[in-house]
Amino acid sequence: METVAQIIIAIAQRLAQRHPHDIVARQQDAWWMLEAITHKTEAQLLAHKDFKLSDKEAAELDKWIDMHVNHAAPIQYLIGWVPFDEVKILTRPPVLIPRPETEEWVINLIEQLEKVTTPLTILDIGAGTGCIAIALAHALPHAQVYAADISQESLKLAAENIRYNQIKNVTLVASDLFAQLPKMKFDLIVSNPPYIAPSEWQTLAPSVTQWEDKRALLADDEGLAIIGAIAEQAPGWLRDTVPNNLPQVVIEFGYRQGPAVQKLFSEAGYRAVEIRQDLEGKDRVVYARV
Repeated sequence: METVAQIIIAIAQRLAQRHPHDIVARQQDAWWMLEAITHKTEAQLLAHKDFKLSDKEAAELDKWIDMHVNHAAPIQYLIGWVPFDEVKILTRPPVLIPRPETEEWVINLIEQLEKVTTPLTILDIGAGTGCIAIALAHALPHAQVYAADISQESLKLAAENIRYNQIKNVTLVASDLFAQLPKMKFDLIVSNPPYIAPSEWQTLAPSVTQWEDKRALLADDEGLAIIGAIAEQAPGWLRDTVPNNLPQVVIEFGYRQGPAVQKLFSEAGYRAVEIRQDLEGKDRVVYARV
């Protein structure tokens, strides 16, 4: 018998090849694996003085470690979910895995939106797993959230996540950006669109290039094509007035793209454009008003 702490150390050591210089990442992945395999929380696991995996659990752990270390399988696909703000998002390949930097700006946006007393109508373009739309809908139960995506795989997974989180105020729409949306107006349009330049593809980690959908990652025009299309078309889908001086468009982009995104929105006629940084001080999201 071993303690849970000893088991975590042993798993983390086996993950060293994936994170050779990041002990914290290894331990986090070890905890995620152990919690998912045993179906117990960290607190429940730590409550055991001694602990032993069943033969089935040990075999599953060996399989996951092999897939993660030798085949670059993302931990989120192996365990099948990822936390995102106050919801739990189911994940599977090839639908884009929700990232912490996306979660960060969504939480910050929610803090602003929670101050609004009138119900909002929100559009999420390129919904993927549905993480942004579901987090917004969960935090703002009186809002009506529309989540659009061109990928049927993404829409299917987003529907599962809506059911899993028991969300009642998200409507899924199969649409290429705005093309197939119902004729209506929104208070806010948000998006984490594809923004990686095709020339950058080979520089990305195998856990991305071998597992996640290229269509959710790459965009022409040095990664700016989709952002530019949203900036150009969004004004026609926005309501004329916005409560509490809120942004009307919020879009994530690559950390080197801040000046280019600022220029795109300014040239598209937006009268207020603000580039915001993430916790690492990198340009990450644009807030804009027409």
